[in-house]
Amino acid sequence: MAPDVVMAAHEAGVFRLFAPLDCGAPVVTFPEIMQIFEDLGWADPTVAWHAGNSAAIAFVAASLPDDVRRVPFEGTVGPFGFSVVQGGTLTPAEGGYVLEGRWPFLTGAMDAPWAAINAVVRSDDAVPDVRLCLVPSIAWTVEHTWQHAVAMRGTGSHAITVASAFVPEVFAHSWARPRTVDAAVQRLPNNVTGPVTNAAISVGIARRSVDEVTALMASKVSRADGLAVRDKLRMQRELSAAVVEVAMLHAGLQDMAASVWTAALTGRPPAPVRGHMWGTAYVTIDRCRELVGRLAMVGTSALYSHRNPVEAALRDVHAIAAAMETFRDLQEGHGRLLLGMKPGVPAF
Repeated sequence: MAPDVVMAAHEAGVFRLFAPLDCGAPVVTFPEIMQIFEDLGWADPTVAWHAGNSAAIAFVAASLPDDVRRVPFEGTVGPFGFSVVQGGTLTPAEGGYVLEGRWPFLTGAMDAPWAAINAVVRSDDAVPDVRLCLVPSIAWTVEHTWQHAVAMRGTGSHAITVASAFVPEVFAHSWARPRTVDAAVQRLPNNVTGPVTNAAISVGIARRSVDEVTALMASKVSRADGLAVRDKLRMQRELSAAVVEVAMLHAGLQDMAASVWTAALTGRPPAPVRGHMWGTAYVTIDRCRELVGRLAMVGTSALYSHRNPVEAALRDVHAIAAAMETFRDLQEGHGRLLLGMKPGVPAF
């Protein structure tokens, strides 16, 4: 990201949306957070992606003791990196662990002052002890592997290696730890910054695509038949359907966010509310991917003659949707819950 963009996002608080208030988080509701992600998706999906990945450290901070909670946030602008891959190992040492390994991608590798990366504790236990380690950027070396990416290139998700870095026990986070901060934002499920915020980003991308195609259709003349594109009935129907569909997807996300937030104000959102959240997110992502594809067809050859915002949106929305397939079992868990069964998904 350009330095001015990083600073503007920092000043707006988008890298700390899910952090405890004493870590510099803005005071926002969940519906407002979803609107922020949608607007960022409209303006710049890279910034939106960084905002979502920065939440990993924010959620860990809610389980840290008061005297160390603010350490990753002090004197830093952000964003904060994250890799879901269990790319490293932790060797027990006095007061913590020695971390080493390789992570094939780390969002924010070039910009993040701190990152949250997964590693497994070396032991003979049958069940692996996975920890989300908070490490400063001085601990890793960047391997430039992302410069040829064709989508979401601005996220700078290069590979990193850690040769030997000490991680204090308190920064080798286990999700079994109780939270030390009890506030509505911190009661949201950890994976809310995966499919749920990315659903909002997808709506923003779709909304931007509608805006760009509208402007294109208003002025383009077909090279095939010499007719103004705006006079074609099929184009008019497609545009009408796209505008209405984006509005409906936006409304569905906001309705879902309001119900989740109402539940979070008094405790952890119950399983039916969480299930509806996951289900809404995945239907939204799928519909946005299909919608942007249809808009690319409406844009005709103008999208392929040079780099165009709709062409970029098509790649970005597909990249986001593909990344979220990792958590698709959350949607399936919702279906099982509706059928009277247990979700069967630990992250649910």
